[in-house]
Amino acid sequence: MLRQVEGGVCLSCHDSGAGAMSAAHDGIPLNGDRCTECHASHGQADQHASLRLAAHPTTRDGNCNACHEEASTALKAGDAGSTCRSCHESVPGEDLANTHMGVGEDMCLECHNPHAGPAAPVLRDVPRVTCTECHTDLSELRAGHAPVLAGQCLDCHSGHGSDEESLLVAAPGRELCETCHEDKAAAIDEAEVPHAPAEMCDTCHDGHGTGIARLLKARQDQLCAECHQELIDEISIGTPHAPVAMGACSSCHDPHGSEHEKLLLQKGGDNCLSCHKNHVPDAIGEVKHEPVEWKLCLSCHDPHSSRHGSLLKAPAEEVCLGCHASAMRDLEAAEVAHRPVAEGQCLQCHLPHGGTNLAMLRRPPQQVCLTCHQDIHDEASRQDTVHAPVTRGDCLKCHEGHQSNLPHLERKAPPELCADCHPLTTSLFREKHLGLAGTDMDCLSCHDKHGGKGRGMLLPEVHVPFNNGDCSQCHDLEEEK
Repeated sequence: MLRQVEGGVCLSCHDSGAGAMSAAHDGIPLNGDRCTECHASHGQADQHASLRLAAHPTTRDGNCNACHEEASTALKAGDAGSTCRSCHESVPGEDLANTHMGVGEDMCLECHNPHAGPAAPVLRDVPRVTCTECHTDLSELRAGHAPVLAGQCLDCHSGHGSDEESLLVAAPGRELCETCHEDKAAAIDEAEVPHAPAEMCDTCHDGHGTGIARLLKARQDQLCAECHQELIDEISIGTPHAPVAMGACSSCHDPHGSEHEKLLLQKGGDNCLSCHKNHVPDAIGEVKHEPVEWKLCLSCHDPHSSRHGSLLKAPAEEVCLGCHASAMRDLEAAEVAHRPVAEGQCLQCHLPHGGTNLAMLRRPPQQVCLTCHQDIHDEASRQDTVHAPVTRGDCLKCHEGHQSNLPHLERKAPPELCADCHPLTTSLFREKHLGLAGTDMDCLSCHDKHGGKGRGMLLPEVHVPFNNGDCSQCHDLEEEK
């Protein structure tokens, strides 16, 4: 708070009647009440007599009589506008299509101080304050375009006149914006896939600011929907991708232009993997699903929204059959289908991206099978002898994973299946089987396929003569040879 009113403070040191003071002001009487029209209260380091930052040439030169009657505050031309016109016969921009209010009406002092001001061109105050005295809607803007926040209104607007709307110093859009944003303009020009609205910046951006990031006129999804309404309709009927739900279209797309189709920030699956790093091919194991290895994420997934889990383009089995159509043909031709296959539950057994097990199984084969068939394993484990493939967990040695023409999904019918491991025509085999070759027998009439009694995995209920090793009670061994 000043110790005295303005004039009193100044004149407490500066004698208004002193010869030097009077001469410096062309003899105009000084009463100290208008000192700060020309002088800065606290001084300017590079200005003699602490003149304000932007001083009128007549003020800077001490030539008051250029405008005022000698030794008087009266104006020579009678009024301010006429006085200004005595030097400024023409005002820049006054003959253009659009002029600022007051230009042509000689209302110069609405914006300018006749002596000195804090900002060029001798404005009454800095542009932000001077301009918002009329443009009050911008006075409370707290987040916006850097020139606006810095009060640099004249970076974009002409103070007097322009052929462009809103008194812009250049055509709205590219021509104006690239005066500062040259790098963005160059990127737009070089983009192989251009975005048409990028040529007109004000399609999406507000030159002053809206409180939304990047000066956007509305949320990204709302802006994009003005052209891409079909995507909004599609999204509304499913579960949206997280960036879509957040309205963050630019998480995946470059709104100005791109080197990649659909304005993607990166090529194809690389775009997805920038977030979904756990699905990077090198991170999912040695057995990779080809679409994942080739980064063809959109072969299976919809990037915006889906009515199916994991953003799948269709129910899981339909997605799988899009490539594995032969599996469906085999299934339709088979007599018996594995229940998960028949129900389209491919992911019950398989991982969709890849893993460390054969055929991208969720776990080693036996563990996958035992998820449902634990009872078979438990029963076999209680027997005297367990079939070697069961011990190894190699269920697929004997069984098909998807379908078969045999009742228990066997790969082949015994004895052909058994012959894959057991030689059925050797003398040793014949010695234990009535002298017969196994190719003429039904192995499962005596043996349990998973585990059974004794070393031979016999069925739990054995015919007494057979149990005693006396086949002759029923068979004519000579005849059957």
